[in-house]
Order: sequence, then structure tokens, then C-alpha cells
Amino acid sequence: VGKTGVEQAAERYLRGISGAYTIETWMDSVSGNPVAYPGSMGKAPRSGNEVRLTIDINLQRVARDNLERKLRELRGFERGDRVMSAPAGSVIAMDAKTGAVLVNANYPDYHVSDFVEQYTDPLAADRVQEYLSDTDGLPLLNRGISQSYAPGSTFKPVTAMAAFENGTLTAADTIYRCNGHEEIGGLTWSCLQEPINGHGELNLQYGLMTSCNLYFYLLGVDVGIDAISETAQRLGLGESTNLDIGGENIGVRPSRALKQEINANPADQTWFIADTAQTAIGQFYNSYTMLQMARAIGGIATDYLLTPHFIKEVVAEDGTVLVPEQIERIPLKLDEAGRSIINEGMTGLTTWDQGRTADLFRDFPVSVAAKTGTSEVVGSDGKIYTNAVFVCYAPANDPEIVIASILEDASYGDQSADIAYRILCEYFGHTPTHDYMGLYDDESARLTEGFGNN
Repeated sequence: VGKTGVEQAAERYLRGISGAYTIETWMDSVSGNPVAYPGSMGKAPRSGNEVRLTIDINLQRVARDNLERKLRELRGFERGDRVMSAPAGSVIAMDAKTGAVLVNANYPDYHVSDFVEQYTDPLAADRVQEYLSDTDGLPLLNRGISQSYAPGSTFKPVTAMAAFENGTLTAADTIYRCNGHEEIGGLTWSCLQEPINGHGELNLQYGLMTSCNLYFYLLGVDVGIDAISETAQRLGLGESTNLDIGGENIGVRPSRALKQEINANPADQTWFIADTAQTAIGQFYNSYTMLQMARAIGGIATDYLLTPHFIKEVVAEDGTVLVPEQIERIPLKLDEAGRSIINEGMTGLTTWDQGRTADLFRDFPVSVAAKTGTSEVVGSDGKIYTNAVFVCYAPANDPEIVIASILEDASYGDQSADIAYRILCEYFGHTPTHDYMGLYDDESARLTEGFGNN
């Protein structure tokens, strides 16, 4: 009996029907003993049906192998007063037109067969015990659908979309000025890249390419938390995706109501301007799964919110398709000019003459739209560590595939781009021309060589 995931969701299709036959017993007239004979009644057993999945085995292998390789590369890297532990990560790739999940790679992971072989294979039994006892790596956790994370700057396209939806931004006016620092809500906020002189005037495209926090602080405050939360909800963030195999974490979406709900003290329930500023850059209460992030970014890219699914079809023993692929596309009807400008900014990140992400994708044969994110999380030791988040879709003008990935405690967001790059190479049949972008701890070099890494 399936306990979790696909096997639980598809139990009614996978389970066969037991056969049965009758036994007739006669008394031997000579010996006086009963004698059993096969009866004339009964039924033959019937095999279960075949459940075919949407997972692309080649893409899955590339994602899983590069996820492990990248985490191992980052592990032990010193950045400031911290040593990156890079314990885990997750990658989701989804068909941007159907919602079919092409990749669901997690690391650490486990071998399903070990749970069957543990009764006859001592080594398999040892591995099962390791899976169950690893409370740090949690190899049994399906991070892609069951673990939510702060999205960091990968949320900025959502903030931008909200701005177009409520009229804060228009196609004719997306300018905000970055002076290096600004007083917002009684607090002084600084630009990470240019805290002294600022970037100056930025339109939304360059706001996304530089990932200027100050641009999005100012924009977010003008948009307001209500509009940001509403647009995030329309894009499926903080909501169930109606995933066909269950087990998903619905995440957390910031709102005034949420702050009141989770804080018992009335003094802590007031929503402040600073809360909106933090929300606008993907921090504060924002927390979503990689599946939700792929779905949301795909929604902005295509103007459709897709229902993700792992089950492609159910086929009977004779080849008859009993259950075809269930494809659900919900029209979003987002602001067209806004979608186009956001796409320009995200595509600019991969084609600009600056930036490590652009170094990966500049000569890629297919246009790629992307956004990096470096989300800050307070660890159990009280120190702040960063997760590397990355979202992208391609081709940028007619998306076929959308990817969201995260590396826990693993430096900056562009580090996660390496994995997406190799998935896209496999998907589009392109031989990788770049090795991993490597490690760096020189903040000034990182920022002058490539904006958009935050």
C-alpha cells in the first residue's frame, strides 16, 4: 500500500486485483481420507495499471548530480565570519505550458529500494537507519514541494507585477532614484551595491538587473502591502497548488491579517511601512516552496497559472489510456505592458555586459529570463546565513520550461544559476561551454563584475 507521494496518490490505479479459486473436497471411499480437487469456479488475478510520470529522467539526472556537486563545492567556503555548510538544496523544473513537473531533485536524497532490501541486505538496512536518523540533512524530506523558504530577490518580479496591476508603475514611467540611502518609515535603508553615491535613476529593467534593494524598497512602499499580497496570491504564492501527489507546504504570504494572527501582543500586530519594504524584496514573512516559485514566475511569463502535476497518464495492461494527462491553465489576465517590461529586465540579467549570471548565459543559443536571490535567514546559532535562490524560464519570448532552485547556507543567489544552466543545456541540446562560476568572497569585485546577484 502506497504511503506517500505518487504511490499513495495513485494507489487505486497501481493496486491489482487478487485472484481466487475453489477447492472441492471429496472423501476417498477406500481410505476414508478427504481428497482435494481443483474446483470449477474462481477468477484470475488482474495486474495493476501502469502510472507514467512527467519526470524527464535525463533532466532529473543532470539536476540531481549538479545539485550534489555544487553543494559539495560550496561546503566549507568561508565568507566573512561564517563557513558555508551548504547542507542541502532543491531544484524544480516545470513545463511552462502544461504544468508537468520535469525535475524534482533534492539533496540529500535516498534510494527507495533500500526500504525493500533492508530485510535481506545489511548495507541497505544501515542506510535506512542513516536516512531516519539524519536530522540535519533530512534526506526523506521532499524539499521541492514540502519545504518553504524566503525567496529573497526572486520575489522582486512579483512586487513589480503588483505595481503594474495597481497603477503605481506604467509603461511610460518606471523610474525610481537610488541615492545610496533613504529614510523609510523612520529607518535608514541603504543600497547594497552603491551605499555612498547610489545608482541614480533606474527604470524597472535596470532595477531588476542590478537588483537594487533601494529601488524595490521605494517601489514596494508606494505599491503597499495589500496590493503586493493580492498579486502574490493571484500567482499562487501562499496557496495550495493542488498538486496531484499531495504532501505540499502552502508557504506563508505576508499580509496585515497574518501579522495580527501570529502575534498575540497587540503592540506587535501593527503593520509598519518597514514591513512592506522588507516584503517587497522577498524577506520578512515571505516563505514559499520552489514549486510555488516556479509556478509564480511561470505565471508572470505566460499569463497563465498552471496546476503542477507528476502523473502524466494511467495506462492499462493492454495499452489503453485510462486517465489522460490532466492539464489545467488558469488565465491570469495580468497587465501586458508590465509583463513585457519585467521580461526585459529578467532577460537583461542574462545578456548584460556585466555579471556572473550573464557570463553563463550570454552565448546560450536560446534566450533566458532569470532572477537571482540571496535570502537571509537567522540560524539556530543566532547568526544570519544566506540561501542561494534562482529562478528562470526559457525561451524568454515563448517559455517552454521554468526552473526554481535553492542552495541552503550557500553564499549568493548566482551560485544556484550553475544548476539551472546545465538543466537548460540538457533540455535544449546545448553542450555546456562554461564550468561552474567558482567561489568568491570579494564583495566589491562581485558587485562591480556583476549586478543582479542579490
